[in-house]
Amino acid sequence: MALDMRLHHKCMHQGMKCIKQYGCQTQATLRRKLIVSATAQLTPADGPSTSEPCYCGSSTSWSRRCVALGAAVVFSALAGSDPVQAAKTVVLRDGSEVQAFEHGMTLAIVALRGSVSSQWALDFQTSIGKYCGFSLDQRPQLADIFKELSDTGGQNKRSAGVADVVTLGDTWLAAAIQKGLVQPIPGASSSRWYRLLPPRLRQLVHRNAAGMPDAHGPVYGAPYRWGCTLIAYRRDRLLRRGGDPILDWSDLLQPSLAGRVAMLDSPRELLAAALRSLIAETDGRGMRVGRRVSVNSSAAELAEAGITESVLQERVDAFRRQVRLFSNHDHVRALQAGDVWAVVGYSQDLVQLAERSGSSVELLAPLSGTQLWADVWAVPAGARGGHRRSGPSPLLPVWIEFTLSPGRITGTTKKHEPWGSRTSLFPYVHGVRSASV
Repeated sequence: MALDMRLHHKCMHQGMKCIKQYGCQTQATLRRKLIVSATAQLTPADGPSTSEPCYCGSSTSWSRRCVALGAAVVFSALAGSDPVQAAKTVVLRDGSEVQAFEHGMTLAIVALRGSVSSQWALDFQTSIGKYCGFSLDQRPQLADIFKELSDTGGQNKRSAGVADVVTLGDTWLAAAIQKGLVQPIPGASSSRWYRLLPPRLRQLVHRNAAGMPDAHGPVYGAPYRWGCTLIAYRRDRLLRRGGDPILDWSDLLQPSLAGRVAMLDSPRELLAAALRSLIAETDGRGMRVGRRVSVNSSAAELAEAGITESVLQERVDAFRRQVRLFSNHDHVRALQAGDVWAVVGYSQDLVQLAERSGSSVELLAPLSGTQLWADVWAVPAGARGGHRRSGPSPLLPVWIEFTLSPGRITGTTKKHEPWGSRTSLFPYVHGVRSASV
């Protein structure tokens, strides 16, 4: 299916180029939102293969093929779609007549602000030309999008609840599935973008009806950017005040950093830092470090690993006392201004900070591990861009494929290295200075 879709995309491009260059159809028709297909039935022997250039002026069969190829992708996407909105007879350059039909196709997107660049939108609009409608709205917080997903009544036509595709964080996905706010992505597991995903990200988006990861469940999301939680700090200032280099989460608790730490305004991140610092320690509390626990673990699972509720609460309070600022916006600026000496933040923010700051800021992934995150494209349950104004738009797979192309995915560094292979983010164990980014 993915191969057919790529051929269809190429056919549409070639066909529309022929129409514009050789005047096979009228300018009035070109101004329409979408030219669909001729009724002529073409056999495989009629004209060149779909992988070859198409030249309208060379023969009658090639002229007919230009029209058909130029709209092949549309018929594949609109199989079973609404009745045609208009029909007319089109006279081709060779004098033959074909019956052409018109369908309207739109794609409505609600994305997290800053996660879709203006260049993306411009490139996508250019690729679909004047033949399809396209709208992109952005929200400042994922919580705003999640709240709008319940608005499926159509009162606000630009609401996330009736959009064709929206941004959701992976941590929001379970709740959205449980509440019936999103639906599986049609045909996801057979798509090219899905096959190119790392196995870890595939596991992330296969969910059951309760929203929990399930390898046999349908695909509810398409991850288009991802990263991890990192620590950035001013080594020079910390050492000058008698502190030790930061290697792991527990190093944020040293007295030299009291009141000199900034963290994300996220209870989940605070809990994760406290929990990982406990797991990494062997301080006589009887912890069985071999047990795999996380912020998603139940109280019973934590107890099996030797972590009681009181111990965990004590460690969370210890981290809170070290933190001067909890913020999702000002934590990076606080480090730049010198108000704090260490900051816990997301990779896409801290990598840029370290690259701008040069050797003055060091960046690392803690030795005991860190939190991974992903923003995904999800389909609202109230999507209305598809068949009979119900379900997602036929342009949905085109958009997902576009945003997940290698040149646009933002889960890699500027050197196209996955975060997992960026060894400069990991500190050396034996007291050697960790590499700066």
